[in-house]
Amino acid sequence: MAKHRIEKKKELTKKMYKYDFFSHELTALAVKAANADKLKDDLERQFDSIKQDFKGRITGAELEMKSYNSKIRDGYELRDFLCRVEKDWTEKTITFTDDDTGNVMETRKMTPAELQEQTEIFDQVVDEDEEETEEEEEEA
Repeated sequence: MAKHRIEKKKELTKKMYKYDFFSHELTALAVKAANADKLKDDLERQFDSIKQDFKGRITGAELEMKSYNSKIRDGYELRDFLCRVEKDWTEKTITFTDDDTGNVMETRKMTPAELQEQTEIFDQVVDEDEEETEEEEEEA
């Protein structure tokens, strides 16, 4: 009688086992690790730079917000106005008037230095009058 042979089926499957690298594979892995490390350092530097840029932007936005809140809280802000300066030597006052609107922005007493200016102007006018008088006398 004949023996029946049972054929073995080929069956494939994947399983994880330890693999020991050859020296050339270890060298290639070391180069890849060095490149990955350099890339990581470059990306960290770029990230730090971007963080600093955004911190600066955030700080700018915070300052702008504080400025607006201050204006809202105070109800005013200081601005430059082009003003006419009117000196009243009799009252010893100086009045600053907005050149665009005509609104009086400030009237205040003259400082001692400003009062001294009147004396210097007066002295200059007196000197000019004396020179004219001398020239007229010389011509006569």
